[in-house]
Amino acid sequence: MKRAPRRPPAPGWRWAVLAPAVLILALGLRSVLAQKTAQHVVLEPLAQPLPHGARPGELAAATAIKADAQGGLLTLSRVERVWRVQRFDAALALRDRVDLPVAVVGELSDLAAMPDGTVWLCGEGGFLWRLDARLYPGRRPAPVRSGLDGLVYLECLGARGLAGLDCRDGVFARLDEHGRVLRQHPLAEAGRARGLVCLPEGAAWLEFDGGAVWVRVIDAEGGTLRRFMVQDMAPAPGDRLAASGSVLIINDQAGPSGLVFYTAQGKPLGQSLGGGTYSVANPGFVAGDPAGGVAYVHFNQGLLKFHLPWPEEL
Repeated sequence: MKRAPRRPPAPGWRWAVLAPAVLILALGLRSVLAQKTAQHVVLEPLAQPLPHGARPGELAAATAIKADAQGGLLTLSRVERVWRVQRFDAALALRDRVDLPVAVVGELSDLAAMPDGTVWLCGEGGFLWRLDARLYPGRRPAPVRSGLDGLVYLECLGARGLAGLDCRDGVFARLDEHGRVLRQHPLAEAGRARGLVCLPEGAAWLEFDGGAVWVRVIDAEGGTLRRFMVQDMAPAPGDRLAASGSVLIINDQAGPSGLVFYTAQGKPLGQSLGGGTYSVANPGFVAGDPAGGVAYVHFNQGLLKFHLPWPEEL
């Protein structure tokens, strides 16, 4: 007896089997594509670059770079036997400059730009030096003793004064508008800190730990809110953290990423090697505008000001 020929499965049956697999694959590819797109961000230059060099109006051997409250930029750099502090306007044109002899002020490590235009410089032994809005140190400049002998990093808290990190004794401190300690919070982790930025919820810094780069975010009392690892980034001496609004900016000094961006909550936003004709591979310093939307990067050709493609709050 002959068997009836076997009918092939209906096309609808095959689609019912394949559809879930196709959908999963499509969603996976879409996720990967979105991730890859987010990883490579093209930044828009906002001004002609500040030249690299040791003459006034140029910048080399940077120690600190901070945005001021007037839309400009302040820089601290070592030029032979002087510490040079320069203020640039929004177009990166030089406005004011002062050279302070190293023999007078000693070694400096950071600066903080206050809302009224005054500038604080952080020096060895916990000494602070104050400059007025024209960067004038006064007729007989004298340091202020902060009370923190291992003070290394300094940051403006707006009208609330200053925040500082003592990396020798492991202390996060609040200082008043006169540079004296109001409160201090012992933090063992502060000894591993690299840089300091202030956020609406508190402060943040970088840490090198286990061959990786981490960001620690703390509240105003020094309690850790979160700690997250910067993906695919190995520690390098010049790695720094900056903040522009709620966007964190990290320079990958020794790696291929250029600039790396995260939210303060720890969400990766992407990375960038510059914009236009400017490549910022292996940048040495970063800064951000507290108002958001702007970043500065110092690299081998000079200093660039960029527009960030993210809003102030994320």
